[in-house]
Amino acid sequence: MRILTRKIHRAYPELDKFENEVCRRYVIRAKRLHNAWKGWAIILLSIPIAVLLWAAIFWATMIFHFGLQDQYGWYASDLVADSFLMIGFTGFMWFPAIIALLVRDRWLHRCIRKQLTGVQCPTCGYSLIGLTLLKDTQDPSVHCPECGHTTTLKDMGLTQADIDPTLIASS
Repeated sequence: MRILTRKIHRAYPELDKFENEVCRRYVIRAKRLHNAWKGWAIILLSIPIAVLLWAAIFWATMIFHFGLQDQYGWYASDLVADSFLMIGFTGFMWFPAIIALLVRDRWLHRCIRKQLTGVQCPTCGYSLIGLTLLKDTQDPSVHCPECGHTTTLKDMGLTQADIDPTLIASS
């Protein structure tokens, strides 16, 4: 679980052994490999939906509030009513922003998780990230310390940068 004020790559123990800059490049690569435009489209689509959702919530709350006033004669103090209206009207700005950030984080988690699951041992599922590449063979390969299976990168459709994130060039 990630604390929202921390970097997203710190939610994955597979990336803990790498420096922040290497992890930042890994996240950028994961976004690029999994179509970054889809993430932006989802985020931009979430904003008007969040505005409409907040409007519906605010409208329903106002109906409930004024219904209590009319039906039961319950009246809030000016401070409570003003605070309620302030939260309601400013919600049109902060609620969509929070929703967009949550959608962005969810999409980033999905991209990183897809990238990480693609770099697992086909036999046992052990993460191959950060392991030493065996270059003595014709094609680069990795030896799984969990089950002992040797995986050729070419057979899995992987590159050396998939196994060793330090090889990802800065962009």
